[in-house]
Amino acid sequence: MQVNSINSHNTNFNGLHVSKQTLKAIGCTRKELLRNSSIREAAEKYDVVIKAGNRDIDKFDPAYPMNTILRTMGTCMGVGIITALTLMATVDVASIGIIPCTLVCFIPTFATLWLNKKYDDHKFKPVKEIVIQAGKGVDANEDYIKNCETRTHVVDGTYAEIPLVEEVKEAENTEFDKKIKTYDTDDLFSAKKYLEALKKADIELLGGGDFFNRKIDEQGNTMLTQFFDVIPTEENEKEYKEILNILARVKGIDYNQKDGNGISCLEKIINSENQQVLPLIFGLEFDYSPEIEILYNHIQDEDFKYWFDHANLKFNFNDILKAVKLTSFDTLKELRPQLLSPLCDRKRLARQIEKILNDKHANSRNERDYHAQEYVHKYYKEFVNPNMNIPQNER
Repeated sequence: MQVNSINSHNTNFNGLHVSKQTLKAIGCTRKELLRNSSIREAAEKYDVVIKAGNRDIDKFDPAYPMNTILRTMGTCMGVGIITALTLMATVDVASIGIIPCTLVCFIPTFATLWLNKKYDDHKFKPVKEIVIQAGKGVDANEDYIKNCETRTHVVDGTYAEIPLVEEVKEAENTEFDKKIKTYDTDDLFSAKKYLEALKKADIELLGGGDFFNRKIDEQGNTMLTQFFDVIPTEENEKEYKEILNILARVKGIDYNQKDGNGISCLEKIINSENQQVLPLIFGLEFDYSPEIEILYNHIQDEDFKYWFDHANLKFNFNDILKAVKLTSFDTLKELRPQLLSPLCDRKRLARQIEKILNDKHANSRNERDYHAQEYVHKYYKEFVNPNMNIPQNER
């Protein structure tokens, strides 16, 4: 099933397209359809068209084809042998000829095939058929979703759980893999070749942001990590700007990716001091790492550093938050230098820690949690005004 994913969520389930006639045919309401978790989940992320009808299907008999063959062969052989023996015992074969005897032997064979056909004609039963299409871009008549093939699900009186989203993602992955095989990934380091690859691909059809998030080679590189290895120059200025415009339009790109060598996209940006890409990551969250801080401290271009500092980036100090959750005092001591990082927004980190402490305190009243909370406040006191950023709970 070829599909087009929608990056924004249809929280009002406007993605579900089903007519009153269809609802009447399948005997339910729109609200009841949305109780099916698969349909509901798909309608949040994609356009979903549902149609209904009746179709004759085979009665449940998975061994029927083989049973038919064996029954035919067995009947033919048995009846043929019996007929042949009867003829030989009662008739002078030489007097009536071989050919007529052979034809007589095959009469039961044709009779058996005819009986099997009659059985086939009566082995069907009518069932309700729900035809579901998941993707993006419904036409005016809601007959189909653009660039999508119909996926048929047959149900008998119930609305079975259908893994629609999984099917859509699987279809997107299949289409993506087929498209990537047409690229020479070694050429994607050139802005010209990279732009040609983007123009050849229907990015929305291949998953929107997921097009840039999926691995394109065995090393673990993606279309996004590959892009940040493209160096902007005066010669490729036009192509590079076109690529930036495409990336800026696509939603759902994960900029917290690492390439096959474990180098993050943000490390590539800082290392190249590429000011042109900063609008792509404005206001995004990134996971802190010592490598990022080292690169930040060695920025040479003051203009790049100024715009980087004003890109409103938010850094998640996951190791500190994890240590707070686990009440790991020794780990917190080791991570104390991270609080002095120029990338650390101590007020924001303080709020995150306070939330963890409040949750721990709400869920447990034991003495250990109380001292843990006190310890973390003390841990912060050296760097942050606790009265301003970590309000003490009233106990």
